[in-house]
Amino acid sequence: AEEGCIGETLSAIVAAYEVDAGIDEYDGINDDVKALLKDKVETIVLEESRHAMLAWRTVAWVCSTEKKACDEVFETKFAPQHLESALQSHLTGEGKEKSRSEGEKIFKALVPHMMNEKIDGTIDCAHSLDVERFDSDVA
Repeated sequence: AEEGCIGETLSAIVAAYEVDAGIDEYDGINDDVKALLKDKVETIVLEESRHAMLAWRTVAWVCSTEKKACDEVFETKFAPQHLESALQSHLTGEGKEKSRSEGEKIFKALVPHMMNEKIDGTIDCAHSLDVERFDSDVA
């Protein structure tokens, strides 16, 4: 949960910012090199996103099978103060505010959703996280 759900999610956000705006802000790099950099960083964004999705799916599966482990994750890794600390430590430099906003949106959507799924005990990992749609969007 720590490295996968939180770390990989935030890494994908930071890399996405680099593709969207960060690379264009570099002076002294010609457009061909910028395009090459964007292409390489887009690959990293997709990989980080896939790693994050796998982690969220794994936590959903754990929550569907082991209540005690699930409770531990929610009480420690997904606790609001822990998520806040992760946002502060992972997001620095250019684009920090936009990246932070995106990270907050993701955590505010996924963590309560996972909690609700945990409570009623009917987690369908692929459905809960809309993995099929995500996979088709990045393919």
